[in-house]
Amino acid sequence: MTWSRTFCGWGVSGLVDEVVLIVSEIYTNAIEHAPPGPITLRLRLAGRCLGGDIRDPGPLFVPQQRVLEDLECGRGLRIVAALSSHWGMDPQPDGGKGVWFVRRW
Repeated sequence: MTWSRTFCGWGVSGLVDEVVLIVSEIYTNAIEHAPPGPITLRLRLAGRCLGGDIRDPGPLFVPQQRVLEDLECGRGLRIVAALSSHWGMDPQPDGGKGVWFVRRW
């Protein structure tokens, strides 16, 4: 099943592009910065909130760095913050971290 079909079934098809971008940024950080291991994604719908949780085996991120204008990297979490109603990172009991977001509409 595609994201579009799932979101249409949930009645939130207008959020597809934004949520795909949010997940892409977080998932890319996990691939680039976490040690090898499983990366999982969970999406959930609750009322007028769509939430996501991406877990990876890496440690918590360091605070966001200043972004240099001529570099193409370093903007991912700023994009997540701009498109999400709320987001954050939590350590996981089995090690690693979870990066979560909530998008209200």
